[in-house]
Amino acid sequence: MTRLKDIAQAVGVSVSTVSLVLNGKSRGRVNDETARAVRESADRLGYYPNLAAKSLRSKRTHTIGLLSDSIAGSPFSPELIRGAQQAAWDAGYVLFSVYLRTDRDSEELALQSLLQRDVEGLILATDYHRVRPVPSLPTDVPIVCADCRPADERAAGYAVIPDEYQGAHAATTHLIEQGHTRIGYIGTADRRFIAREMREEGWRAALVEAGIDPDPLLVENVEDPTAPEGRRAARALLDRARPTAVFCFGDLIAMGVLQVAGERGIRVPADLSIVGFDDQPTIATALDPPLTTVRLDHHAMGARAVEAVIAAINGNAGHPGVELTPCPLIRRSTVGPPGYSTTI
Repeated sequence: MTRLKDIAQAVGVSVSTVSLVLNGKSRGRVNDETARAVRESADRLGYYPNLAAKSLRSKRTHTIGLLSDSIAGSPFSPELIRGAQQAAWDAGYVLFSVYLRTDRDSEELALQSLLQRDVEGLILATDYHRVRPVPSLPTDVPIVCADCRPADERAAGYAVIPDEYQGAHAATTHLIEQGHTRIGYIGTADRRFIAREMREEGWRAALVEAGIDPDPLLVENVEDPTAPEGRRAARALLDRARPTAVFCFGDLIAMGVLQVAGERGIRVPADLSIVGFDDQPTIATALDPPLTTVRLDHHAMGARAVEAVIAAINGNAGHPGVELTPCPLIRRSTVGPPGYSTTI
């Protein structure tokens, strides 16, 4: 392992001179040519600073903990973690990620492990947008929620969540702009999902703003947002109300609608337009035709959560609250002008 002494010998200067240069304190003390030679030598010899020693001196560890509930099995977890990791690296921090089992004991052990490593802040992440209990931590360790809301808003300083309403509004507006007025909505009755009301409200508001009365016959709910439930709901909706477009709570439901359209000879998008929500990487682009959908931007949520917790660590958190991350519409091939076939 390369030491400051090795660099000093290579350049022909004192160890204190090398220390000043590599710690960014050489201005006015070390001439530019010598400072450049020290940095070049450090790079050539493969010098890496001893962060443990630096932490002891500064009493800062520059580490952040990320504690995630069941997120390891989520299709969105890689992007959230990638976004958080990149933002941490960019700011000179290290991110420690810990995945939880379902039992509460694992959370206590995970928190203990992170606190023993002197993390300066904690991010709580979940596998879908929901309310999450917030653990009790020392007051000098700020907590930020990512893709979840704290059960006790006083316990977490900040929450970064998707703008479900905006995403649903954008999807419905896109269908309206294509000329659709009979736009069905397949949602979910499952109260686990905070998004269920927000997405339906976005659909409804976009219709009202366009002067279209939301028709209750065009609404169908599923017990669970899965493809089989999507197929059941699609059959009921198509038999009852004959929409020219359907906006779905999730991509799996949209998959079910697309499957029923294929069964019945309904052309997508010529006879029926379909929009999903989530932009699941293994579903939306794999369908035929590829699904127009709304993206949950987990990469942005992860990055913003890190930025918020670092701001809190540095005393610049501002007011506690909720930050809404935009959900962009991803246009693919399941939306077109209305031309619904009367032969089903």
